Amino acid sequence: MNKKMELLKFLFYEVVIVTTVYSCPEPNGGLKTPSPPEITAQSDYVIVGEVTEILQRDPLHVNEKNVTYGAMVTVHCTYKGGPLTRRITIGGAGLVPGECFSTDLEKTTYVMFLRLVDTLQNLYTQTYTAEPRSRIEQYLGLCNLTMQYPIHGGMVIKGSECPPVVPVGDCNAGNNRSFGMRESEEVIHTNNGAMPLRVPQAVPSVFAFCLLFCI
Repeated sequence: MNKKMELLKFLFYEVVIVTTVYSCPEPNGGLKTPSPPEITAQSDYVIVGEVTEILQRDPLHVNEKNVTYGAMVTVHCTYKGGPLTRRITIGGAGLVPGECFSTDLEKTTYVMFLRLVDTLQNLYTQTYTAEPRSRIEQYLGLCNLTMQYPIHGGMVIKGSECPPVVPVGDCNAGNNRSFGMRESEEVIHTNNGAMPLRVPQAVPSVFAFCLLFCI
């Protein structure tokens, strides 16, 4: 009986440690999704691009075993940051344990929010969770965005058609700032600026409780 209780206590403490290290800290009121203006403000590039290949080895951590991975992306158009080349590489994709966001990618077309990592390698990383291409409509009314097609060899490459930007309101007066955002909405940013993803924390605790009292 004593050995069983010792084992249960050991498992309980292990679960508590795992919960503390890997759980997503959620503030009072829950995590809130950043609005389109805030996402674009925190990103160097806003593009529409198609993931054509998933790279098992993360180009950001080529010499390390990592839970993240990379992707090859064909750029359809850029809305912030100026025109890019037709093909770029994304690093740091995936769900990071303990973080409140996911930058998972599949072979499909997204609206992507990027930060430049290495010019020579044409390497970028995501600042927020990529969204379905249909979500580009949420960004076409924002100020300071311009649709541009990619460039290759000094020539503009027009592949998939991209809709133009039509700002809503007076951009000079800054009236466009609240487009798609409620004034009372609280926004929680993670350390690397990625879009929060709610991760349940109660399950490990319930499991640990049951170890002690359900057996």
